Amino acid sequence: MHGHHFRTAVRWQVVATVSLLSFITIIDRVRIASAKADIAADLGITDVQFGWVFGAFTLGYAILMIPSGWWGDHVGPRVFLTAIVCCWSLLTVSTGFATALVPLVAIRFVFGLAEAGAYPTASRALYRWVPPAERGLALGLMNAGSRFGAATGLAIASFTILLVGWRTCFWLLGTVGVAWAGWWYQWYRNDPAQKQGISSDKLDYIRSVTRTEKTTPDTGSH
Repeated sequence: MHGHHFRTAVRWQVVATVSLLSFITIIDRVRIASAKADIAADLGITDVQFGWVFGAFTLGYAILMIPSGWWGDHVGPRVFLTAIVCCWSLLTVSTGFATALVPLVAIRFVFGLAEAGAYPTASRALYRWVPPAERGLALGLMNAGSRFGAATGLAIASFTILLVGWRTCFWLLGTVGVAWAGWWYQWYRNDPAQKQGISSDKLDYIRSVTRTEKTTPDTGSH
């Protein structure tokens, strides 16, 4: 019984961590809308020009959505999510340093490229750990994280901007993403069998579903 509870706890910790990423991702995405007035005033950007800023992100996101899903499958969620979350977190920080329209558009375009692989790879991470009977709930929780982010992101961002200004707001959010990536890399394993502290009898439930799938091994110490 204890082993079953432990096994349950671990796989739902994976779901919770991915759902948190979903929340952070959407807040990252909507924050620029909250900061629009302040950024436009500081950089002298018109509403039409700001449309280019929003469009640049969406274009980048669309371009790499499919390739990023492919890369996530082949590299594995542990390394790939770590890399792309670090990348877009640094771009979030870079947004806070923007001083003109063209650099801002460029930053948001690359931001979209980097963030495109988040949901396909997060879904792969869940697939590795969650059996079919529970995947609907797991995906529902992950998507709920994004909806909570959308519902609260504008308010959180607006309040933060009032307190510390729009530039610091982006810098702070970038550090949150880097912190998540650091935790993910040291804690998550592509193959549940490689997760330290889980004995073979505790893996039966998960491995019975995933043993026929070729997983991407982790490197380094476990």
